[in-house]
Amino acid sequence: MLSKREKERSKWSLLLIYGLSNTFEQWCRVLLPFCQWQLRPRPSMFDTLLLNSIGNASIVFGSFLIAQMIDSIGGKKSAIVATIIVSLYQAIVPQITDYYLFGFMQMLLIFNHMPTIVE
Repeated sequence: MLSKREKERSKWSLLLIYGLSNTFEQWCRVLLPFCQWQLRPRPSMFDTLLLNSIGNASIVFGSFLIAQMIDSIGGKKSAIVATIIVSLYQAIVPQITDYYLFGFMQMLLIFNHMPTIVE
């Protein structure tokens, strides 16, 4: 069992991780269309929808992966892993100019489930 001080520290660290994750996720959602404009070869409307659907399909598949990860390694470790991978995604995506690399990076959205982990 955790002591009162450890519980408080755990709550504050969870609040910090969740707050940063939510802030960066909103930032990334706003800037993602601008990142797609710099891709080479320039994607058509269909290709843009395809790239977005890859990201959305990754999020759907990720819900099952995250649930399994929470059951196997626990919520705290799952939150740390998800935060690290999503922060890498959010740091790298604005710098990508290659169309195919951008599509591959969309698959990292599998770990974009911080609200699920927190609950």
